[in-house]
Amino acid sequence: MHFGQPSVGTSGPRLERQNCRPSTIWIFAVALFLLALTPATSSSVPIYFDETGHYYDFVQQSQISWSAANSAALAMSYEGEMGCLATITSQEENDFIYCVFGHHFWEAWLGGFQDEDANPPDSWRWITDEEWDYTNWAPGEPNGPGGASQGGHVQMWGSNSIAPGYWNDDPVNTDIAAVSGYLVEYGAMPDPVPEPGTVGLLGFGMMLAAMVNRAKKHPRDRA
Repeated sequence: MHFGQPSVGTSGPRLERQNCRPSTIWIFAVALFLLALTPATSSSVPIYFDETGHYYDFVQQSQISWSAANSAALAMSYEGEMGCLATITSQEENDFIYCVFGHHFWEAWLGGFQDEDANPPDSWRWITDEEWDYTNWAPGEPNGPGGASQGGHVQMWGSNSIAPGYWNDDPVNTDIAAVSGYLVEYGAMPDPVPEPGTVGLLGFGMMLAAMVNRAKKHPRDRA
C-alpha cells in the first residue's frame, strides 16, 4: 500500500528496471509500429504474445478503481476472445507486458485480488482461477494496511516509477491517485459452461429441428 507514491520509499534508491529481454525487444518494436499506424481516435491494437497465445492491451483511464477496471475489461473482446484484467503467471509474461506497455503508466491494475475469507499469504487469487504460483512483488510488498494485507488488489508499476515492472498491493481501492489505467488480456478467461437448463433446451431444440427436417424429406401420403 502507498499514498500517491510507491511504498518502497521515495527517498531510497530506485530499483533496477525489469529487463526487456531480446525475445521481447522485437515485439516491443512491432507494437510501437502498429500503434503508430493506429488513428488517434481509435483504441490501441492489442499485441499478441506467443508464450501464452493471448493478446494484451493497456487502457488509459486515470484514477479508475480496480472494481471499475475489472468490469470494463470483462466487457471487452478481441478476435472472438473475452477480455479480463491481465493475469501474469511467469517471468516471461511479466517481462513482455512491462516492456510493451510499461512506458504508458505509473501504475496499472492487474487481475490479482485477495480473498477476504482466506488468511495471508495464501489468500491471493487470479480472477481466472489460474494457479497463484508466480509473483513479482516489489521489496516490502504486499504490505497492506498496518503491514498485513487483506482484501487488496494488484498493480504493476510502470517505467517511470520507483519499482518498474514490479507489483504493489492496494487495499480495497483506497489509493488510486497514481493509477493510470489497466492492463487487459484476451484469451485468459475460461469458456463459460452452459447451465443445465440451457443444455436441456438446446438438446430439445436440436431434436425438434431434426424431426422437422426428417418430415420434410419424407412427407406422408396425403389422402
